[in-house]
Amino acid sequence: MKINTIELIADLEDRTHKATALVQVFQKLADSQLCYKENPNTWSVLECVAHLNRYYAFYLPLLQKAIQKEVVKKGSSSFCSGWLGQFFVKLMEPKEGKIKRMKAIAAMNPNGTPVDTVVLQKFIANQEAFLQLLEACRTLDLTAVQIPTVMSRWITISLGDTLRFMVVHHERHLLQAQNCLKIKNFSAQE
Repeated sequence: MKINTIELIADLEDRTHKATALVQVFQKLADSQLCYKENPNTWSVLECVAHLNRYYAFYLPLLQKAIQKEVVKKGSSSFCSGWLGQFFVKLMEPKEGKIKRMKAIAAMNPNGTPVDTVVLQKFIANQEAFLQLLEACRTLDLTAVQIPTVMSRWITISLGDTLRFMVVHHERHLLQAQNCLKIKNFSAQE
């Protein structure tokens, strides 16, 4: 996949804004809606967002460090995804509004840990930090730097693919969170 860098960043920013807006809607919901789980092995809305925050805790420092290193490098006007990065993005991407079930890495699994509505505020703050990083990436070569993945520091993907993965990963789990609400069919009064 080859795309203009400015167009890619603009698309990622737009999708990040949409994710933030959805979580702001979640902030208006009752605790019973946010904490509802179909069964003990599934995640609630809050657990879905907590999972995303765990990814941010891992990736934001790596992205900030990589971008600071690359500030002086003039970027390419286009970004070409690597085969592994493209694989991870496609793996995470919801297809036709459906999510293929996957097992989360243990350290990233919030199931069974205490969560409250603070995770929503934290996610929005993380989104704002991510948007600042996206803005800083407009002039960088998104293929020049490799970012370690959460699976292993030895498995890396390009800066551009990491940004794409983060956005698709958010969309995946925010769709999962929305599905939590649909399962029980919560009414507006709850």
